[in-house]
Amino acid sequence: MEPTTIHITIPVTLDPQFLHDVFVTALEGGIGYWSDCHEYRWSLGAPSHEADLVGFYATVVDAEGDDDTVHRIDRPAIVRGVERILTGQATCCGKPIGSHLVGTVARAVVGGDAGDIDAEIADVIVQIGLFGEIVYG
Repeated sequence: MEPTTIHITIPVTLDPQFLHDVFVTALEGGIGYWSDCHEYRWSLGAPSHEADLVGFYATVVDAEGDDDTVHRIDRPAIVRGVERILTGQATCCGKPIGSHLVGTVARAVVGGDAGDIDAEIADVIVQIGLFGEIVYG
C-alpha cells in the first residue's frame, strides 16, 4: 500500500529572539566558508549592546570573489528561509531538502527556541532565504 500525503497549513508566529539567534548563529559560525561579511549589525550598540531584534542585518559577498553581488541578510531573509523550508519550497541540487532538516526547523519554530539550530542549519536557512536553494556546501 502506498503512503498517503496530505497538505496542511498551520500558522506559526516566529519569535523575534528566535530569528535573531538564527541570524547570529549563521554570521558567527555558519556562512563564513562561502561569504565575506562587509557589515554586521546585531545589537543596538553601546552602552548596553542589547540585541537588535528588529533591525539586525549583515551584508556579505562571495568569499571566492567569483561574484561581487552584495547580499543582505536580515529579518525578512531569515523569515523567507524558514518559511521556504517549512512549506517545501527549499531545494538542494534541484531536489527537495531532507525531512530531518524540515523536522528540526519545525520543532525549533514551534518551541520558539533556536537552541537546536546549529551553524550548519543556520547556514541553510540563510542560503534558502537569499537564493531559494542551497548554493554552497
